[in-house]
Amino acid sequence: MIVENKNFWQQEAFVWEGFALDRQSHWSKRSHFVLRQLKELIPTPGRSLDLGCGPGYLCSLLADCGFDAYGVDISENMLSRARRRDARVHFARGDEKELPFSENQFDLITAFGLLEYIENRRLYLSRVVELLAPGGILVLSNSNRLSLFVILAVISRILRWPWHFGEDGWRQTIINLGRSGIWTGGMINLDRAEPICSAAALDRQARARGLERVAFFGMFNFPWIDRYSRLRSLQKSAVGRWLLRHLAWNYIAFYRKPGLRNEI
Repeated sequence: MIVENKNFWQQEAFVWEGFALDRQSHWSKRSHFVLRQLKELIPTPGRSLDLGCGPGYLCSLLADCGFDAYGVDISENMLSRARRRDARVHFARGDEKELPFSENQFDLITAFGLLEYIENRRLYLSRVVELLAPGGILVLSNSNRLSLFVILAVISRILRWPWHFGEDGWRQTIINLGRSGIWTGGMINLDRAEPICSAAALDRQARARGLERVAFFGMFNFPWIDRYSRLRSLQKSAVGRWLLRHLAWNYIAFYRKPGLRNEI
């Protein structure tokens, strides 16, 4: 499965660089929203690591904020683009079985759109928590398979049925969305992977490793909703928080590791 993931992301490097650099894209907005929250949680920048960093966009933003930024990715094509963009960031190749870093090395670790492509999530998350320093923050995201976005995406594909009947890709996309919340299904054996397709499931994974959730928000992947002021206003009411946890496509949670942080 690691080989399949590597080949997939080698081919997707150019596409994802475009997504990252488009300030109106879901992925670019998510990075900026996360930075706003991190300024409240980590007022003094330290050492950061972005897992599945792709072309390094978030790493550059963290470096702009004063972090000693690191990034790791499975794709050399992604990393070569990232290195050309920003020489300040320390980039390294790694996968779910090999993360070339030391225990307690990072004050901040981020992993967006990554866990969906990891099969042994229990082992991987345990290793990631080891890399996090006491008092550090781990930011994780998932894709909610019961989100409003996925429901509408599945319906839209079903409505195309007369023109797509018999196409394996059409059927497989619907299956993938229903099981994982993403089009590709993560290219892993979902029967063996720990469930993360809801906010509650992701929170359980974090609590099992001794982490405390200190903040969260959600993104729906609809531009007219995914504005920072609107997402923040939803957090102010119980109904709004329920919507962010249960109907948003991406649930983004901030978890703190027990202990006191040594500020640089």
